[in-house]
Amino acid sequence: MMETIDLVQITISGDDIEVAELTFSAAQLVIVQEFGSKQWYVDTTDAGPSELLDHYYVSDNIAVQMTARTNDGRTYSGTAYVHANVPCQACVLRGDGELTEA
Repeated sequence: MMETIDLVQITISGDDIEVAELTFSAAQLVIVQEFGSKQWYVDTTDAGPSELLDHYYVSDNIAVQMTARTNDGRTYSGTAYVHANVPCQACVLRGDGELTEA
């Protein structure tokens, strides 16, 4: 089963980034449940700021704490890895472990 949730806000923090808000024209949280396991990721379009994408594009340390908010006020958080695609101004946050909903 796959669930897709539209996001309106994403903030990330990591060892070398205190707290940064990721900008985007569209972002979706995708949760995949299959054979008893649960995986998740966030896919963004027209992501920025470009300095943030540039940082994670060349960094060896791409682990972050992510918090995401939906348009109906739900909040999700978890640890993720930032996979920046600078030429396309996009990024994917690949979930690592549990995704919590508040």
